[in-house]
Parts: sequence; structure tokens; C-alpha cells
Amino acid sequence: MRLSLISIFLSIFTLLPVLSYSKSFSLGGLDIQSLIGGISGLLSNESITELESVIHHAYILLDDTTTNQTKTLITAASSLVTNPQVLQEGQMLLTEIQSVLAGILKENTTAAA
Repeated sequence: MRLSLISIFLSIFTLLPVLSYSKSFSLGGLDIQSLIGGISGLLSNESITELESVIHHAYILLDDTTTNQTKTLITAASSLVTNPQVLQEGQMLLTEIQSVLAGILKENTTAAA
């Protein structure tokens, strides 16, 4: 399947010069020239480098060791997030942080004035 997609893309890109001479080329209401222009923009050197980086980091994230660590982390986090007591304590903590930050902001704005 991968080889056939590459063949399709190569075929489309060989048509680019031909399509650029026509004012509009559509197939079933689909503007092929704009579509190819958009795809060719995605295949810039910068985009390909970024895509390689994403694939590399996904590979690292999904290796055997990291996968098990990630599953363990998600399991632990999900039990915390679904625990009503933890959620209530977290909300209380955020409320206290908000009041402390409001006090600091008030002091800073009063001192600046």
C-alpha cells in the first residue's frame, strides 16, 4: 500500500507542470490544481524535517519500556482524576492559590501606583 501511495504522489507531481499551464483543472468538482498545490506545500524541506522529528519522537515514546511506563502513568493519573476527594482537594488548592495570587497582584498594583 505504501508503494502505491508513493507512486500516486509521484504521478501527480509529474503532472504539476501540465496543470500549471491550464487555468483550472477539476475532477468531479474537486479543484485538483489547488489540491496539488496544498500537498506540495506540505512536502517542503522544513515540513519533512518536522515530520521526521515527530516520527522519531513517537518511536521513542512507543518503544517497549516507554510504553509500559506510559501505561503505568496513565493508570495512576486516571485513578487520581476520577477520585472525587482528590478533585475536591485540588479545587480547594486552586481556590487558595487564586486568593494568594490576587493578594500579590493587588500589592504590586498598589505599589506601582
